[in-house]
Amino acid sequence: MELKHNWNLTVVSPKELAECGNILEAVGMIKVPATVPGCVELDLFAAGMLGDPYVGQNPYDYRFLEDKHLLYTTSFEAEEGDDLLHFGGIDTVADIYLNGEKIGHTENFFLEYDFPIRPKAEQNLLAVHIYPPVLIARNYELPAFCSAQSFNYETLYIRKVASMYGWDIMPRFVSGGLYRSVTVGKQRKTKLGDIGLFTVDVSRAGDRAAMQMSWRFETEDTLLCDYEIRVEGVCGDSRFSLREPARFTCGVFRFTVEQPKLWYPRNYGEQPLYRVAVSLIKKGEVLDTREFNFGIRTVELLRTSTTDAEGNGEFCFKVNGKKIFLLGTNWVPTDAFPCRYEERLPKALEELRDIGCNAVRVWGGGSYQSHEFYDFCDREGILVWQDFCMGCGAYPNDQAFLDAMRREATYIVKKLRNHPSIALWAGDNECDELGGGGNKRFNPNDNVITRRVLAEVVRTEDLTRP
Repeated sequence: MELKHNWNLTVVSPKELAECGNILEAVGMIKVPATVPGCVELDLFAAGMLGDPYVGQNPYDYRFLEDKHLLYTTSFEAEEGDDLLHFGGIDTVADIYLNGEKIGHTENFFLEYDFPIRPKAEQNLLAVHIYPPVLIARNYELPAFCSAQSFNYETLYIRKVASMYGWDIMPRFVSGGLYRSVTVGKQRKTKLGDIGLFTVDVSRAGDRAAMQMSWRFETEDTLLCDYEIRVEGVCGDSRFSLREPARFTCGVFRFTVEQPKLWYPRNYGEQPLYRVAVSLIKKGEVLDTREFNFGIRTVELLRTSTTDAEGNGEFCFKVNGKKIFLLGTNWVPTDAFPCRYEERLPKALEELRDIGCNAVRVWGGGSYQSHEFYDFCDREGILVWQDFCMGCGAYPNDQAFLDAMRREATYIVKKLRNHPSIALWAGDNECDELGGGGNKRFNPNDNVITRRVLAEVVRTEDLTRP
């Protein structure tokens, strides 16, 4: 059940919150109907309180919101058995309350969040308190040699879209809101978890593909004697299948596909996609199934560490052993407000196809894209250079931030790795240039985030991509 109706937004100043002491009882300076998915700026515009944020210098009129707390509230009547609250996207640091009780906390724009709940049979009050990120950022003491652009130091510790603080391509709307859907439902007690399907190798003749699939499932059963995992893939007249007992709650299948239909980028071949179904079975009964499209292909990056003064050096992608000449572009946020990203996506994707791209780089100053973006690239044969979301900053290397980046990267890699279009995981956007605060003594190889943490995540969760 999607909770998309009867939302209200209360805008609370720091002074009002201090006087009240309880955000759930705050009267606030502004109260308007809210849209979910949405954001505070578009809600105030819809209420007629401020001008069109896309016009002229109107963005400056919204700057007064940057130190304000946001309280989103709605009520819902749960169905019998509902025990899970899901947030597709929260911007960004927030506390979640159900019927006055705090049930969760969020700190990362890029993650989805699930919270177990025990709702009442009658109406339930859901409240989301979103903190002003510019004030939360002040709680962190930046090391001397961390730096950013002069107008967006707030982005260094707060995990949200860097360009929302202002960029050469983007007005400054720090913003806040529930930018993707909120749902209530039933949590399946026995279910499949992360699935990773990989093309390990393709023979030189292209007639055999070595495959690997990692799987995981959850169950309350303590004995696993009766469980099986089955994987099936179909693409026209090409098929593969494997079924084995599940002796533990995770494992790896290794198998070979004979005469595979190979996926190639645009201009180099077709883009056949296998429809893959992974099923969890107990005593012959299918308990859960995960389906997705998958392209069989290998990708590698041939590169030297440097290019010398005579131009000797190499940076070249190979797919299924073929060198690929990339025709590409850069993908930045399609809107100033994240809740509008998906609305603008179809038109932007058509333009991507129209200009003849076979590669696109998802920029680190923006956001990871939805599955719809990568599905399109899978179908169209467009290779994706995927940055992790950091841009133009010397980010902190303390343990808390490293742990946050490891959680984020692990989530993103697991979420996206089954898309054949993704060809490269890249560390960030132009952060090495600002390493050590721009100090020439700084060796970029000392950046622990990109050289160790992200590298370890990719090595352990997706060894088949550079």
